[in-house]
Amino acid sequence: MNKQNDTYKTFAQTMLASANERHARAAELEAIHNDTDDDDTKREYLRTRTHAEYDAKVSGMSESAQRFACDVLSADASDIAKQSRELKKRMIAACESAANKVRTRDKAMNAFIDTLKSGNRKQFTLEQVQTIMQHKTATQARNLRTILQYFGALEKCDADSFTVKRDHALIVALIDAAK
Repeated sequence: MNKQNDTYKTFAQTMLASANERHARAAELEAIHNDTDDDDTKREYLRTRTHAEYDAKVSGMSESAQRFACDVLSADASDIAKQSRELKKRMIAACESAANKVRTRDKAMNAFIDTLKSGNRKQFTLEQVQTIMQHKTATQARNLRTILQYFGALEKCDADSFTVKRDHALIVALIDAAK
């Protein structure tokens, strides 16, 4: 039990350390931007600040969500810190939902989960997922595919389609939470 608590604590601490490092770097970039008014520096400052905020949010997930991330998904905080803010955002939603058995706050993800819940379908094109998620572009569909692929919840994945592992712990937990 102590070793498990250390795992969650280490996970949270690693994400928080990444957030702190990025906040410090963002402050440096902001100071440079304020001195130079350079657009590239401003973009880098904003990107770094956003990543810092999402690293802090991952660190601040509920203990049950952190347990799910570590124990069920074998999440590696050092690697997650390197991922996109969208992956972090969807990871938080998925882990909180799965661990606490509540629907996500992510309407687009909920629409996809509802589609999974309503039948045995497991093959999707990005265009189909885009329609399910009610988005004008395929960006959110690609982001969903990315998190499912990252955590091993896909049997098959190519540029335009993917096949969900319906028996994967993440998929099972999200469907269960959607009831």
